[in-house]
Amino acid sequence: MEPFLPPELERKIFEIAASAGNTTIPPLLRVAKRVKIWLEPLLYRRVLIRSRPLSNELFLSNGDIMISTAALAAAMERLPPGFLHTHTRHLYLDPSAYHDSVQDRSRMFAALTGVTDLMLLNLVNFDEAPLLLAEISRLPLRHLHAHLEILFQPAPPGVGVIDFSHPLFRNITHLSARDDFQPDWATGLSLLPCLTHLSFFDHGFDPDPLLVDLFQICGLLRVLVLLDHYGEYPTRVQFRMMSQQEPRVVFVKTFQILAWHSGIRGLGSCWEQAETVIKERRLSASANVAV
Repeated sequence: MEPFLPPELERKIFEIAASAGNTTIPPLLRVAKRVKIWLEPLLYRRVLIRSRPLSNELFLSNGDIMISTAALAAAMERLPPGFLHTHTRHLYLDPSAYHDSVQDRSRMFAALTGVTDLMLLNLVNFDEAPLLLAEISRLPLRHLHAHLEILFQPAPPGVGVIDFSHPLFRNITHLSARDDFQPDWATGLSLLPCLTHLSFFDHGFDPDPLLVDLFQICGLLRVLVLLDHYGEYPTRVQFRMMSQQEPRVVFVKTFQILAWHSGIRGLGSCWEQAETVIKERRLSASANVAV
């Protein structure tokens, strides 16, 4: 197919079409060689892994497709060396993928060495934790979404100790924990050298007063998000008092996995929502002071 438009404009049009989700990209790859060159990196920018993808997947309804580790291994056979390292930045791992071929999974991690953002759903088999922890610790992660107690302890949650000095955390700036905040985490979190954004999953807990103190304990911390599935936080007196005491504590009504997926598609992450709220609070406070 010969081009009718300037290359820059034509590329922009195809990239806009591809932004609707990975499901829109495969047919476009067959339009022309130049389109394949432009869009194939976008197809693999976010890789969503499940052992046996289903037709009614959550992500499929939101424009993205999931693949198995075996399918990814097959794709790697035809892709140029280093392709995934260069282009893949976001990785979702469903628990079913932990039981795929160890060889396929090892090849996957060996190829995805450029991943900086990992969404890790809960492990099903706690015995998998040590190997998985070793594998993901080799990635240059800056954003991590995981249930830390399970990841660090091959036993039921609540009995393990999280090692915040572990190499996994060496570059983490954004940490979203699917755990209740524990008071003894404070000292450990202070060990994270790059941490600026922190969030906790809504388990219906009462807010620990130490949450506000994290801004003094963690020197670089700028945002603390409490993910709220049902929009109940603003109705609780304790939470209202906390946000009034510390404007950098923000409640975001969303499911963690949906917030992550929205963020990687450029549709607004929970971090961006929180930063907008913080900015508005500061402007409002400045206006009140001026009056």
